[in-house]
Formats: sequence, C-alpha cells, structure tokens
Amino acid sequence: MPVPMLSFLVVNYNGGGLLAETLESISHQTFTDYEVIVVDNGSQDRSWDSSLLQRENWSLVRLERNAGFSEANNIAFCRSRGAVIALINNDVVLAPDWAEQVRRAFEDPAVASVACRLLQKRNPEHLDSAGFDIYTCGTTLGWYGLPADCFDGKPHRPFGPVASAAAYRRSAIDQVGLFHREYFAYYEDTDLAMRLALFGLECRYLHNAVGYHLGSATGKRYSDFHRYYLRRNIEFIYWVNEVGALAWKHLPAHVAYEFISFVGMLFCGQGGVFLRAKWHALRMVKWICRQRLALKKSLGAAVGLRAAKMNLDGKFKPFWQVFIRGENDGKIYKAGKP
Repeated sequence: MPVPMLSFLVVNYNGGGLLAETLESISHQTFTDYEVIVVDNGSQDRSWDSSLLQRENWSLVRLERNAGFSEANNIAFCRSRGAVIALINNDVVLAPDWAEQVRRAFEDPAVASVACRLLQKRNPEHLDSAGFDIYTCGTTLGWYGLPADCFDGKPHRPFGPVASAAAYRRSAIDQVGLFHREYFAYYEDTDLAMRLALFGLECRYLHNAVGYHLGSATGKRYSDFHRYYLRRNIEFIYWVNEVGALAWKHLPAHVAYEFISFVGMLFCGQGGVFLRAKWHALRMVKWICRQRLALKKSLGAAVGLRAAKMNLDGKFKPFWQVFIRGENDGKIYKAGKP
C-alpha cells in the first residue's frame, strides 16, 4: 500500500455528531494523498461508528478506557505513516483546501510545525486561535476573539500551533518526541512547541489554512477538570522545558501568575481544585526531574545547551502582558488552549 504524504489523527471521546462533521470535512479535502486514523477513548455514544472509516486508508482504533488526549494521539502517531502529521480535534471542521495549504507549507524544509487560522465555529468572524504565544510565567494565549483577518498580509510568527488543528513534520517529532502521556489533556501542545523551539525548529502560521472550532466540546472550559489539568500541567511544562537558568530567571513571574490564578479560583469556589493540582504536580517531582535531565542530555548532543536556551529565551513575552491582552468583549483570556 502506498505511503500517504499526510496523516490525519483524530481523537474522539463521546463526540456525538461532532465527529461526523469533522470526518466529512476531511473527506472533502482537495488534496487526497492522506490517511485518517481515529482513536476513540472508550466512547459510550457510538460516535465512532462512521461509514467513512470503512474507506481505504481510513482506520479506527477503539480503546476500552479514556486514555486522554495525549496518549491517544501517541497511539495514532505510532500507527501513522505520513511525512506530515495533522492533529485535528473532533469538534473542528476544515475548509476543503486546508490539507493542500498545509502540504505547500511543508515544501519548505525549514518548517517543522504549522499553525492554522482557526475560527470560532459559532462566531466565524473572530479567531479561535492563530497558534499561540508563550509568556515568562509559563502560560499561553492564542488571540481568541480578535477579528478573523487581523493577521492577513502581516508578519505573524506564533510560538507554536494549538493542537486543536495543527500539523507537524514527522522528522521533527521523531527528533523531539510527541506528547508525554502524563499530561492527559491540556498544555501538551505547549510542551511539544517548547521542545521544538529548544531544538531551533520553526513554526509557521498559515492564514489561508482555515478551520472552524466549536471549542471545549469534551472538557468544558472553566470546569474543575479543565482547571485542574491546566494548573497541574503548567508545572510540567515550566520545570521540564525551561532548561539551564531559565526556570530560575522566570520564577518570580511564574509564582506571581499562579498566586493570581489561585485567588481567582478561590472566588470561583475552585481553590481546592488548585491545591489538589499543585499537590499532584509535587508528587510527580521525580518524573519531572527525569524528563528534565533526559531533555538536557538530548539537547546537549543535538544543539548544545547554551544554544537551546537562547533558542527558547528569545520567544517569551513579558508576564504582565497576560493581564492586558483580552477578548473583544473585554474579558481576559487565560486558558492554555481554547
């Protein structure tokens, strides 16, 4: 069987009719040299039961339990064959030429990952994300709520792509690794983008690769589930990836941001969720240390620790900008991913 150029990886958990819309949009792509791998995380609603998955180069992997977004994508990646890997959420609909635009971008060998113009499905004149920036405190923002065309014709270099609809060069993933399953959900795309940046690998924004994202269809935004994994996983990305003295250089910003987050969650009745997340992160300190040492070793062999630190350090935005950058309605957007 010929090896496809592009592999679509779609993770589903009780997606209902949303997954069917996602798969339909993939089936209508003008670029056709692709395969589709759907990993179902133990759904009970039979949303995985699609006739499209009977097609050649379309396949379904059913798991007995919810292994999480990170591990499910890792399983799909191990089964994929394409030179380009596209991660698509089960609540995203792609424009028909999305894959074609992505294919063209990867003709440039310097490109390791691609962030697309992801619009709000309910409000498509506004962005859901255009990749994301990273801040010294460790959090990320993705331009949620800005006009859909705000980056058209302008230079725009996001730190990394949001995994709701993102594409990566396989060789880059082979170099830095995919997701750590310990994340389960949220910030896993930030962790991957930080490793790519440390290795000096480039992310590019494609304003003409358009998708439409419903958002938080599986993990509800601001729920205990959502906020627990954000507050726990931010410690993973911070302490594992900020190599050298970066973690200590940015520590005041990180502590200040987490304290402000704690106060905000207290007012929302979620103070216990915050403390539980931090306690569970602390219990994983041995894993954090092992991953940090392994990353430093691989960086030292590939690019050198000094160069890796410089690759990453120049991409951080000042922590205080998090609090003045808001949505069109004036609300501050703090989530790690839309």
